[in-house]
Amino acid sequence: MKIEVVTAEAWHIPYIVVGMREADRDEVWASSHALPIDALERSLSASTMAWTGMVDGIPVCMFGVAPRSLLDGRVGAPWMLGTYEVERHSKAFLRRNKAYVAQMLEAYPVLENHVDVRHGISIKWLQWLGFTIGPVAPHGPDDMPFHKFTMRRRVPVVVRACSVSEILANDNLPSLHQEFASEVATFAAPAPLEKMEGYRALEAGGGLQAYGAFMGSLLVGFVMVLVSNAPRISIPIAVADGMFVGREYRKTGAGLKLIRAAEGHARQVGSPCLMIGTPSNGPLVKVLPALGYDETNRVFMKAVRHG
Repeated sequence: MKIEVVTAEAWHIPYIVVGMREADRDEVWASSHALPIDALERSLSASTMAWTGMVDGIPVCMFGVAPRSLLDGRVGAPWMLGTYEVERHSKAFLRRNKAYVAQMLEAYPVLENHVDVRHGISIKWLQWLGFTIGPVAPHGPDDMPFHKFTMRRRVPVVVRACSVSEILANDNLPSLHQEFASEVATFAAPAPLEKMEGYRALEAGGGLQAYGAFMGSLLVGFVMVLVSNAPRISIPIAVADGMFVGREYRKTGAGLKLIRAAEGHARQVGSPCLMIGTPSNGPLVKVLPALGYDETNRVFMKAVRHG
């Protein structure tokens, strides 16, 4: 039995349409009300690279990547549709797939698309390939439940001092802000972006230094280090406020680098310690003790009525 991957051609499409998996048929309909032949023809036509998996010379699947938008050439939309033969020879195709995903990442720093929640085999396949599977959200003309899946080209994380304005102007801040707001939301606090506007005054007065974690030009996390003289002891105390790393980037080391940068700033200004506040159910609750931080205080909050 000969299994190979070749450059996709239009004549391969009818073979795949005839035997297309039911889950693939359901997914393309839920995603765009497309028939299998239309989905394959459109995907092949739009793709900048596409391949066909063959078993003994017969096309059994087609996959590729197309630009997500004509306005943003950095994001590619990977896709794959196939027959049940793909599952019968899954190990052989899995071994080959990672090399093609690597080629996609060379062309597009970001890969993202949507997968039907009912398509369990595809979800496992994507996870094995290293994609991040997002939460369930409505997608397509009928608002069916889908997962967004994402992968980014590996770029070293660089943490550096920056201005609040630079953080606010970064293209990725709206995405980070949405996650940040959901994790730190309380009944009394304003939205994080409103707080960040307030940081400008502190920065202008020399009482704040911002640090950003960047992958290339992409902002993936940040921390604001506030420094003030504690009235009781008359020495500067550094406080890390608004520390956040996007969920997708928490295995890159960005969080640890931000903490180390904040510690370095504390030493620079003569603070004897660095204080870090975190929501009681936040991810830092487990991380900080492992880095040598002690829980020294607890804060209790109660809403007060006005008027």
